[in-house]
Amino acid sequence: MAVTYLSMSRYLAIAEANAGVNGDELLDDVNFTRRVLAALQEPMARAVGGSDRYPSIPNKAAALEFALIREDPLDKSNVLVAHESALEFVYLNGFEFDPRRSAWNQDELWDAAARGMTESHPRLSEWFDQCCTRAN
Repeated sequence: MAVTYLSMSRYLAIAEANAGVNGDELLDDVNFTRRVLAALQEPMARAVGGSDRYPSIPNKAAALEFALIREDPLDKSNVLVAHESALEFVYLNGFEFDPRRSAWNQDELWDAAARGMTESHPRLSEWFDQCCTRAN
């Protein structure tokens, strides 16, 4: 199955809708563009030996969300935009997301990722595994 990755234009549309920013102005900021592009490429990462580092759509979504939170490209609403971007990725690839499927507290997960806690990425990945199902 071919994976549809999130584009810069989709990310900007999500940022505009959720953070009230102007995407054209953001693109003029080289640091912003570098950070977002680095995060958008994370779900495509390969492990040593060439295998896919994130083999499933939920794993890739978690990697995207974690990378966007860690890169912190926006001054405000960064975590919200990161999560909405990961959800868009999930939906683009034929999955649904329901946080009620997991006992994890999403605010605690996001806070741990924003603080750089090393265990936060595996927890996000587990959360996405629990909350994502194939759409009918």
